[in-house]
Amino acid sequence: MVNRREICVTNDPYAYDATEIDNYAIVDGYSPANDWITYQDAGHAHTNAFKTLRVTSQDERVSRDTIVEESTDQVAAASLFGGTISLTGGFSGAWRGYDFHVSGLLLGIMGWQTPATIANPATGFSTGYRYEFAMAPATLALKYVDEQANANGGVTRVYRGVGITQANINLRAKQYVTMDAQWMARRVEVFDSPYPSETEPTGDPAMFYNAVLKWTPEGGSEETFKCQEFTMNVNRPIDTDDFMIGSQFLNSMTYNGLTDLGGNITLSPSDWDKLRAMMAGTTDDTKNTLDDGKREFFGTVTNATSSTVLANAIPSGQLVIMLHKPDGTQVVGRITAMSCKLTEASASAQGRQKYTKTVNWRAVINNTSKFYIDVWQPA
Repeated sequence: MVNRREICVTNDPYAYDATEIDNYAIVDGYSPANDWITYQDAGHAHTNAFKTLRVTSQDERVSRDTIVEESTDQVAAASLFGGTISLTGGFSGAWRGYDFHVSGLLLGIMGWQTPATIANPATGFSTGYRYEFAMAPATLALKYVDEQANANGGVTRVYRGVGITQANINLRAKQYVTMDAQWMARRVEVFDSPYPSETEPTGDPAMFYNAVLKWTPEGGSEETFKCQEFTMNVNRPIDTDDFMIGSQFLNSMTYNGLTDLGGNITLSPSDWDKLRAMMAGTTDDTKNTLDDGKREFFGTVTNATSSTVLANAIPSGQLVIMLHKPDGTQVVGRITAMSCKLTEASASAQGRQKYTKTVNWRAVINNTSKFYIDVWQPA
C-alpha cells in the first residue's frame, strides 16, 4: 500500500449508541484489514468501507479543554488537569455530488434519511437520489492519513462520531463548483502506520460555464438568474457541549437550535431588478417606493382587489441550480430551494471601477416548501 496523504469518509451509526458506550470498554473500532468500522455489540453490523474524498485542503484540531486550579497563594495555575476532549476540523474541494452520496457525506450535510430515487431530468439516463433537509443528524467517521508523520513512515487518524456542523457550496465564474465543510467528532483513534483507502472519485467536478440557475418569483414566471458568484451556506447547530458526569467524551449528537440555510449572490453590475425589488418591494416600474399608494396606520381593505393596508413585501421565489458534466451531456446534480426570501442587498463602487452588487437569501422550510439536493451518477 502506498503511503500517501488522504482524507476518507464512511458512516458511523453506532458511535453514540448507549449499548456500545455503557456495556463495553473503550477499544479501537477501525479495522485496517477491512478499512471499515466494527462494533463490539454483535447486533451492530460493520460500516461501509471508507471512500476517498478528493480535497484541496484539510485541517484537524484537538483541544483537551483543560481544567485549571486558581489559588490565592500562587501567581499561575496551581494545578492543571484534562477536561473534555474537543475534536474539530474541516476540508474543502470540488463538488462531486454522486461521490458524496456513495460515501455518506450527503447524509452528514442533509441529515439522517433513506434518500428517495428520482428520475433524471433528461431521458435515457439512470435514476438518481434525492436528499431532503432532515431534522435528525447522521453520524460519520473520517480518516486522515498523514504521510509525513512518523519520520515519513506515515500515520492514520480515524475520527469517530463525526457530525457536519457547516457546509458551503460555492459557484464562481472561471472556477469549478466547490464545497467546504466543518466537522466535530466524539473521539479519535490513532495508528502509527498509513492506511489510505485509494478509491477513485466518480466523475469530474461541476463547472461554472454550464451551471444553470433559475429563479421563479412568487406569482411570476421562471427566469434565468445571471450572477458572478453564488454561495449556499448550511449551518447545522450540533450541540458540542452535551457532556455528562463520568466521561470526557461527548454524550450524544443532536441539533440544538435553528439551522441557518441561505447564502449570498453577487449580481452582474448591470442588474437592477433584484435591487429594485429589495428597495421598492416590486419590479413594477409604476411603483417607486415601498408600499407606494398604501397608508401607514390608517390603511383599509375596501374589497377583494383594493386595499391601502401596508404589505411590506420582500422578494421571494423558488431557486433551482442545475449542475452538469463538463461536456454538458448530462445533468449530475440539482439543488432546489422551493421558497427563498431575499433579505439584504448592497451596491458599492470605487472610483471608476464597476459596481459590486450583492443580495443575501435565506430558505424557508415547512410542510409544503422543501429543500432538496438531487444527484445522479455520471454516465
